[in-house]
Amino acid sequence: MSGYPDGTFRPLDTLTRAEMAVILSKLVDRGWAKIPAGRRLSGWIAGAEDNKGHREIALTSLSGVQKLQVADNVQCFQSGEEKSLKQAVNFRCEVILDGSRQVSWVNLLEQKNDAVKKDIIRGSVKMVALGEDNLIVICDMNVEDLILPLAWDAVLDGKKASKGFSSLKQGNFVDVLVSQGQVRKVTPLDVKTTSGKVERIENGRVYFEGSSSGNKPAWFNHYDYARIVDKDGNRQDEVPEGSKVKVTYLDPYPAEIDDEIAIEIKFTN
Repeated sequence: MSGYPDGTFRPLDTLTRAEMAVILSKLVDRGWAKIPAGRRLSGWIAGAEDNKGHREIALTSLSGVQKLQVADNVQCFQSGEEKSLKQAVNFRCEVILDGSRQVSWVNLLEQKNDAVKKDIIRGSVKMVALGEDNLIVICDMNVEDLILPLAWDAVLDGKKASKGFSSLKQGNFVDVLVSQGQVRKVTPLDVKTTSGKVERIENGRVYFEGSSSGNKPAWFNHYDYARIVDKDGNRQDEVPEGSKVKVTYLDPYPAEIDDEIAIEIKFTN
């Protein structure tokens, strides 16, 4: 217990709700107040809604998104100052659930900061580690392994968002948004694969022998931006004519031709 900023304790004064909130938060943090297993959650609040008289919050973490019902007597504080749930959106927080598994206590820790410089790294997932240290390992387009820490507010975009980062599998191609040295967002790429024999490379395109048929394209754009690897995954600098390869590519407009973008060319012979 540290008392007030002036060093006094004022034992005869009446505690405010905000002061009690600070005390309880410190007791929990230091393990002096025990919370039953499964009733103390952490993450950041992505949204707060009033659904037909029933309030709920969307608590997002690296494990996914949870929709939590909010108790009528919920208490929400930031540094001892009471806040509304609407004000809590985009804050990292600790949440305590009551016996009915409704949110009864919210301790706001820090707010998301989106006004920072961001970079995007494209590559494939090598591994995801969640625990005391939260990391994702990416093999980038230069076939270099990057070990990147996941920020507390990192989000998984797209169809797998609700399942969390553990749903990412080795080899999944992704775009990774990084700022201040930490991963803020990971977007899985919707890729397709096909195989063929290289006829020629011309004007940034790689052409297969034969013509396109059905859903199989005969050429791919932006060859010079693709990752080129041998069958063991080692980096290569060029694709000789006559090579048998498997191409992983993006198809932004599936109903059209001439839009396929190669992101990896892998030798199969």
